[in-house]
Amino acid sequence: MPETQKCGRCRQDLPLDCYAPSYRGKPGTWCRVCFAAWHRGEDTRQPLPARVCPICSEQFYPKQQDQPEHVATYCSRRCKDIAKNRAARSRRIESMPDRWCLHCGDYMPRTMRADAVFCSDVCNSAAHAVTRVHASRKAEARPSRLVFRAEIAERDDWTCGICGEPVDKRLTHPSPGYGSIDHVVALAAGGGNEIENLQLAHLVCNLRKRQLG
Repeated sequence: MPETQKCGRCRQDLPLDCYAPSYRGKPGTWCRVCFAAWHRGEDTRQPLPARVCPICSEQFYPKQQDQPEHVATYCSRRCKDIAKNRAARSRRIESMPDRWCLHCGDYMPRTMRADAVFCSDVCNSAAHAVTRVHASRKAEARPSRLVFRAEIAERDDWTCGICGEPVDKRLTHPSPGYGSIDHVVALAAGGGNEIENLQLAHLVCNLRKRQLG
């Protein structure tokens, strides 16, 4: 059985004698018929059917007519780059660890920025407000960093340090059961803003302690 080769233009398996030798003495990649048609300006390729770009949904005709097994999936380089970036972003999202907001303790979607520590602008503003309040009450004991409410709450297992009852993380300020930050040793008594001197406490317990002490 004669040896055959697939024509790089019409994609037919043809005997080697159907190919003109190349300048290296080997059979050419196009058969004689396709080569002659190309010289005459004719196109012997079978047109590929139109496709729909999965990015922009536009209909297009693939340009890689010579390689039907490698037909373009996207209509343009721009759509291909968009698909590539989406795939890379999806891989980054899947590889990210679970995170929780450092103020309210709620789960943070993986689609958020990799360096985000708060789930929303509200929690971001609240965390800065807590830090400002602590700094204003005792200037010489300014917190060295932001006071992360959820960090203290997780350490205390969401339990009030004054009454010992659980704190509902779903409550918001100014609900009486809201988990506020309390100083174990009051600033007026010489306590500081170190994390070790902070504890979680119901807002009502915190206010009651402040009135009594």
